[in-house]
Amino acid sequence: MNVPVKPEGEAHIPLLYTGIFSLLLFLFFTFNIWNYDLWHTDEARFAQVSREMMVSGNYLSPHVNEQVYREKPPLLFWLISFISMPFGDVTGESARAALALVALATVGCTYVLARDMFDRRTALWAVVILSTSWRFFWQARTVQIDMLITACTTAALLMLWRWHRKKEAQYLVLFYLAIGFGMLAKGPPALIFPLLTIITFYWKQKEARKATRWVIGFLASICVLLAWLIPARMSVSEHGSGAVEIDILNNIYRQTIGRMFEGVGHAEPPWFYLHSIPTGLMPWAFLLPLALAYSWKRRKDSEAHKLLLSWTVPAFIFFSACAGKRSVYLLPILPALAVSIAAYWTSAAPRLTERVYKNAGYSWASLLTILACAVGYFMLLPNTGLDLFPLAICLLSLIGLAIHAWRTAWKSPLNFRVLFAVHIVVVYLLIAFAYFPIRNEGKSVRAFCQPLYDLAQENQPYTLYAANLYHLGYNFYSDHSFESILPSQTALKNEPFFIVHQFKGIAKSSGLSLDEALDQGRVDSLLQKTLALRDTFNLNDPASPYAWLTAEINVLVEQYTASTPVFIAIEEVNLIWLGALEPALFDYTVLEYGHRGSKTLILLGNPAATALGINPEENFRPDIAHLSYTRSVLDTSPEGVIQ
Repeated sequence: MNVPVKPEGEAHIPLLYTGIFSLLLFLFFTFNIWNYDLWHTDEARFAQVSREMMVSGNYLSPHVNEQVYREKPPLLFWLISFISMPFGDVTGESARAALALVALATVGCTYVLARDMFDRRTALWAVVILSTSWRFFWQARTVQIDMLITACTTAALLMLWRWHRKKEAQYLVLFYLAIGFGMLAKGPPALIFPLLTIITFYWKQKEARKATRWVIGFLASICVLLAWLIPARMSVSEHGSGAVEIDILNNIYRQTIGRMFEGVGHAEPPWFYLHSIPTGLMPWAFLLPLALAYSWKRRKDSEAHKLLLSWTVPAFIFFSACAGKRSVYLLPILPALAVSIAAYWTSAAPRLTERVYKNAGYSWASLLTILACAVGYFMLLPNTGLDLFPLAICLLSLIGLAIHAWRTAWKSPLNFRVLFAVHIVVVYLLIAFAYFPIRNEGKSVRAFCQPLYDLAQENQPYTLYAANLYHLGYNFYSDHSFESILPSQTALKNEPFFIVHQFKGIAKSSGLSLDEALDQGRVDSLLQKTLALRDTFNLNDPASPYAWLTAEINVLVEQYTASTPVFIAIEEVNLIWLGALEPALFDYTVLEYGHRGSKTLILLGNPAATALGINPEENFRPDIAHLSYTRSVLDTSPEGVIQ
């Protein structure tokens, strides 16, 4: 096999230019992150873990909501805490900036890999393609672990390639060290990509595979994780070393066998990645089939193409066979795919005719024109309640891009490649500038938690209950821990907790809403079905496996008369069926009323909480029905409720 050799005389990019480009790329990844909040539950959870790590000074055993957090290793939390130290607290901006730096490191490794495999021109295009792929751009500004494991595995791929070419021991050491850091980021999944690559790349080459010291190397990588895991578990174990071993094995089982093969939380069909990968590579996905075919044809003559295929194809097959699937699970193959696409693009582009570029230019110009018309139409819609200034900037920019695209396609079609890349960057900046802040109102819980945050800053003690609300944004944006009432979404899938789904289904089908006049017929139907389900499951029987629900409802009822402030964060649909079981819950005062996506959220307070000066009339919509009226309607039921 022939190993591609970098052309002689090709100079490295000056350090100054590298620094300027890196700064611009970092600004691209972080543009406008300060204008929208942490949305995904992972973002709030990981930011909160990092915050509690900073506050407690306990960097060995992560905690969240003042409880031990066993789900993920600590590398991301260490990084976020380190980046946040100059600010004195973990904020959404500092957490996202940490991930942007990780993305920048991934891009750097991708550039060096593509340059070593091919040439600098291919490397530059690989950087452009990777940075402007939608999934990579999104994850570069999202507080999730997958970008960190992508950085570690891309570094491992680079070190494997350098070891394969030069056979120098330091590259092999760095290869397994990068895998070890990947395991500190996400655990055993970091082993999958390099292990499959070693097996595939050195297929039927026993001596070459043996030379990688892969058994000892992977064991050493695992030891990097164990060097943290064992002391961390021992520090929080109350039952000796035996319990530590069981805890470690259970956690490894859940994070590997449970997630991958049993589909814990993310079960998807086998063809999931057939649409997930192209979507993540947009707008470059149209080149993916051509690039894969190009690499496949050259796999026997080019070890670079063989290694890229060995990194991507087996991982795709393996994760497609697993039951648990998420789009981010295959994020680590995007850098290799970007290199493959760049290699094809730089090779095939000179052979394309002017007519091909002209048609591509016209297609892109047409799409920009459609987008501009859509934004303009949206601005003309009445009563949107949105700030039109960002939309106006977006509209004018799209019009300018469309005119530029039409002009280039007509007069200089051969410039389409560069034009397309620049335009994608501008479109992404417009999305971050206009679209993300618009979506923030429906996805953020910051405004909902603001009264609680203000009390926390005043050091006012209070108790917060979260009813069936797994999203840790309530914890992060209130800057206060909470006690869970009703199980999390994951636990609800198992008996005896599935009963909650049945009660929620009754409440949803009733069509009742607390911000409109209550229909007596719907209330009667709700009561009839809810109380019938209560009797079916014997909720009032202490021996019933569902008695836990009665006990938790009684806790909320008892907390109403507590002398200390008590708040309950709850979905409207849950309050409806819980109130049907126990109307005393409607004695609480509504202090906040908001929306997050399709969920209507309500913040309730007992008399001690309302005495703190939070004015309900100023904090929720004035047309919401009085809950006392709701209780009076429910009290007309001839049947009793939970005793």
